Amino acid sequence: KMTNGYVSITGVEASRLMQVEVEKWVNERVATPSSFKLPQALQVRLDEIKKTFDENRSKLGGSALPAEVMNEAFPPCINYCLEGLLAGRRASHMERFALTSFLVNIGMPLDQMVSFYTSVTDFDESLTRYQIEHIAGMKGNRTKYTPPTCNTLRTHGVCRNPDSVCKSVVHPLSYYRKKARLILKREEGKTAEEAESLNTATEE
Repeated sequence: KMTNGYVSITGVEASRLMQVEVEKWVNERVATPSSFKLPQALQVRLDEIKKTFDENRSKLGGSALPAEVMNEAFPPCINYCLEGLLAGRRASHMERFALTSFLVNIGMPLDQMVSFYTSVTDFDESLTRYQIEHIAGMKGNRTKYTPPTCNTLRTHGVCRNPDSVCKSVVHPLSYYRKKARLILKREEGKTAEEAESLNTATEE
C-alpha cells in the first residue's frame, strides 16, 4: 500500500527484505576470490595432506559411493532441499550448502546442479556456477566441502521426514551409501529370483 510516495510493509515483509539483502551481501563476498596466500612451506604441506585425504576419502567414510548418481538413495533432508528449490521456495543458506555439497560429493554434473537453481527468483547463473565450483574445490581455496552432519542439519531445521535409515547414520553421505547398498541388494535379489524362475520354467 502506497501513501504519499511511501510503501507500507509489515514486520514480516521487512524481515524478509533484510534476509534477502544479508544473503546477497554474503554471497557477493563468498564469490570474490581471496588474494590471501599461505607461506610456501605451509602450502606445500597442506597440499600433501589434502592429496592424502582425497585419495582416502572413501575409506574414511566407509564404503565407496556409487559410481552413478542414484536419486532414489537421496536422504530425506536432501530431497526436502531439492524439492523446495525446484518448486521455487527460497532456500536458506544452510539448505543450499547442504544440497550443493551433497550433490558435489556424489558426482552430480555441474550443469545439472546449476539447472536446479534456475527456478529461484534471484537466479544468477555465473554466481551460482561460481559458488558450486567453490564448494566443489574448483575455485577459491580449492577445498572440496562435504555436507554438514545430521546434528548440524537438525540444528538448522533442515532435517525433515527422517526414515528408518536415518536412525543408523550421522551424515547424509552415510545415508546415501547405506540406502544405495540396500537398493542394489534388493535389485540383485529380484534379478536372482527372476533368473531362478526362468530356469524352473525352462526345465518344466
